[in-house]
Amino acid sequence: MRKHFGGCEICPCSCEHIGYRYLFFVSFLGAALESLIAWHWGGSGAAGADAVHAFSHSFLYLIGLYVCTRKITEHERDHLRSRGYVLAACVLFAILAYIAFEAIRRFYDPAPVMAGFMKAGVFLGLMGNIFSLFILQKIKKVLEKDNKLRKVLGLDALLDLMISIAVLFTAFFVHLNYFVDPVVTFAAVAVISVKGFGLLKENPGHHH
Repeated sequence: MRKHFGGCEICPCSCEHIGYRYLFFVSFLGAALESLIAWHWGGSGAAGADAVHAFSHSFLYLIGLYVCTRKITEHERDHLRSRGYVLAACVLFAILAYIAFEAIRRFYDPAPVMAGFMKAGVFLGLMGNIFSLFILQKIKKVLEKDNKLRKVLGLDALLDLMISIAVLFTAFFVHLNYFVDPVVTFAAVAVISVKGFGLLKENPGHHH
């Protein structure tokens, strides 16, 4: 059988599996490069928040990959997804709290941000976001059987793309004032945190 991930009717499970595998690889690679180059080397908290958000996507895709390979009922799938999404949200909140604390510290002890590293790292993270959206579009026929899952993954990936663009734009101005990056960091943390609470509410395993 020809391997692809376009969401065909002949091999939907295979398409879903391959799609999640590509999503995890692309998202994790982009997040890791952005975290290393822009956050660790560049010293940008805003890039750190963006990278952590992308890492949370990687975890969600890993959950999807694990679930689609298990021979279990749809109810059991929803239960696994729900537990995984709650864990992802909790870890996300914990790291975002650390990033916010570091941003506060920078107001009292300003530190320069290496704009070159920030631009390079965030750009690589942005490419990961773009490829992730492309792959999600390719497997949307497979995910159409679960509209809530498609909505959660699609909107979250789109939000990360928008945050990456905003952080990349910020990289061109960090040299003007030490406080530019901490302010944008707070904004990114706030937006991602709101989306994180939405993730807990709208995750595919959530039942009202």
